[in-house]
Amino acid sequence: MVVVAATAARRVFRDRVRLRAPRFVEVWIDASPEACAARDPKGLWARARAGGAPELPGGGAPYEPPRAPEVVARGGGEDREALAAAAALLEDG
Repeated sequence: MVVVAATAARRVFRDRVRLRAPRFVEVWIDASPEACAARDPKGLWARARAGGAPELPGGGAPYEPPRAPEVVARGGGEDREALAAAAALLEDG
């Protein structure tokens, strides 16, 4: 099993990976830009708001939310139910 944390701002990129991976579980962390900025130790969101990181998805660059992720973690905080759901999907495959 391989778990990859990836940022793919466009659906087409995620869809391409889904087609190639025999077991693909998309987990969407549904967090507001404000929650992301508050949890950003590198200051990327502050830079994006100041115009210094226009390539940041959701900050300066557009982000396309997934249409039908297998798991959604809401609020940007700890979501034990979403974690358990993702783990179950990965184990069952």
